[in-house]
Amino acid sequence: MGEFTGVLHVHSTFSDGAMSLPEIRDWAAGENLDFVCVTDHSDALRDGGIEAYISACEQISNEVLLVPGVEFSGLGRHVIALATPDVLMDLTDDTVVHCPELVRERGGLTIWAHPAQTYAVSMRNAINAAYDGWEIWNVKVDGDHPNLVLAGLLERMERERSILPFRGLDLHRLPSSEIPMPRTTIHVDELSIETVVDSFRRGSYLMPDEREWGARHEADGHLSRKISSLSARIRHSIVRARCSTAITLHHALKPLKLTR
Repeated sequence: MGEFTGVLHVHSTFSDGAMSLPEIRDWAAGENLDFVCVTDHSDALRDGGIEAYISACEQISNEVLLVPGVEFSGLGRHVIALATPDVLMDLTDDTVVHCPELVRERGGLTIWAHPAQTYAVSMRNAINAAYDGWEIWNVKVDGDHPNLVLAGLLERMERERSILPFRGLDLHRLPSSEIPMPRTTIHVDELSIETVVDSFRRGSYLMPDEREWGARHEADGHLSRKISSLSARIRHSIVRARCSTAITLHHALKPLKLTR
C-alpha cells in the first residue's frame, strides 16, 4: 500500500483562478504533492464546461493527479463536491447545497467550504445540513492558523452526527511567497480519483499536526508573518460570535419532542 499526499481546494482558469491546469500540476510537482483536488466554481462550468474541465484534468494528470471537483453555491454558502466524473457531471447547485445525501448515495461527498464566511443568519441551516465534512481551515479565509472556533463547533456537533474535518488552500494564483500547506495523506494501493474520493468519504486520511506552521512562524519572527498571524486571530474572534449565535439557535430552535 502506497502513501500519497495532496491538497484540497484549488481554483484554475476554468473559473476564477489565475493558474492553468498545467501550471497547477507543475506547481504541485514542485511541492512534492501527489494529487490536487481542483474545485472550480459551478457557475463557470455550465453549458458544457464541466465536460471540458473533467477531460482536461484527466489529460493533464501525470506524476500529479488532478482530481476534478466543483464548488457549488446557494443559500449564502459554498459547498465542495468530490465524486467520480460520471457523477460530478450530473450534479447541480440545488442538489449539492440542498440534498447532500443524494451526492453520498451516488458515491460522492460534500464539504462545507470556508464556513467562516457564512453569516449567522444562514449558518444554523448549514449546520443542520447533512454535509459529509467542514473545511475547518481555509488558508485564504482563516490565514496561517486553522479556525479553532469552527473546529470546536464541529467537535460539539459530532456528538449528534459524524462530520469530517477538512483543510483547504482556496488557492487562486501561484503563491508569491511561502504559504501554509495543509496537506492531506491517504494510504491506498493505487492513486486514482476513485481512491481519493473513497478515502475522503470514509475519513481514511491523515493531516499533519496543524500547530507546526504556527510554531514555526513564531520562531521565525518576521513582522509580516506576525501580522498575518494576528489578522487570523482577529478573524477567529469575529467568527466566534457568529458561531456562538448559530449554535445557540441550533439548540434553542430544535423541534420539541412530544411525549405521552
